[in-house]
Amino acid sequence: KMLPEVLAGAAENRSSGSVADATTRAELMRLTAKLRQGLMHKPRFEHPAVLKGNVLLHAHLHRLELSPELRTDLRGILVNAPTLVDAMMELAQSQRWMQTSVNVVEFSQYLTQALWVRDHSLAQVPHFSDKEIQHCVKGKGAVKSLREYLTVADEQKKGLATMSDLQCADVTRVCKLMPALRCKFKLYVEDEVEIAERDLVTLLVAFDRTNLVDGRTAPPVHAPMFPAARLESWWVLVSDRAGNLMQGIPPLDRILNYN
Repeated sequence: KMLPEVLAGAAENRSSGSVADATTRAELMRLTAKLRQGLMHKPRFEHPAVLKGNVLLHAHLHRLELSPELRTDLRGILVNAPTLVDAMMELAQSQRWMQTSVNVVEFSQYLTQALWVRDHSLAQVPHFSDKEIQHCVKGKGAVKSLREYLTVADEQKKGLATMSDLQCADVTRVCKLMPALRCKFKLYVEDEVEIAERDLVTLLVAFDRTNLVDGRTAPPVHAPMFPAARLESWWVLVSDRAGNLMQGIPPLDRILNYN
C-alpha cells in the first residue's frame, strides 16, 4: 500500500509537483481530502511534489475523475512508471526480499489496469461495473476470479444480459486476449539420474502461452486506463520459504507459442 508514495517520490516525478493555477490547487485539495477517507494509506511524506504524485496515483488506482491539467500530470507519472517499477524490482532482488518482490509485481499490474488492492479482478473486463461483477460471483454458475471467468464458454458467461451486441463482442475479444499459460517445472542435476545432498540443482521453467498462433508474439495488454502501450512481462520468483528470501530471475518477455 506504500508503493504509490515510493513511486511518487522518484526524482523523475517531482517536476510535476508544482501547481500554479488556483482552481487546480482547489481540486487537488478536494481530491486529497476524499482519498484520506479510507482510500489512501496515511502519507509518510508531506512534501508537496510527493504528496501530489501520491494523490494522483491513488486517483488513477481508484479510477477517479480528474481535470485535464491533473490528467496531464498523471500521464507523465504513469509513462515513467514501468521503468521505475523495474528499478524497484531490481532493488528487491538485490536484497532478496521475497514479499517485497511479490508486492512490486502486483503493484505493476494494479497500475496497468487502474485497480487497487480491494478491487475484484473481474473489473479488468470491459463494461463491467459492480453490478455485473456481483452477478458473476453469485448464484448458479458463479465464478470467483477473472481466471475462472476466462474458462467459461462464451455463451455461458454471466454479466452480459444487459449489454449490447457490440459490448458483448468487446468482452469476448478481451477475454481471448488474456494469457492462457501452461507451465512445466523440472529440477535436475546435470549428467546425474538422481539428486543428492550438496548437488548443484538446476530449475527449468518452461512457459507455453496456449492461446497464441504458432510463433507469434503476445499482443499488447488490454489496458484502456493506461496512457501507453503495455506488453506482457513475466517473472519467475524462487524463494527460500524458511527465510522468506528470494533468488531472482529476470523477467520473461516476448512469450511465444512454439507448439
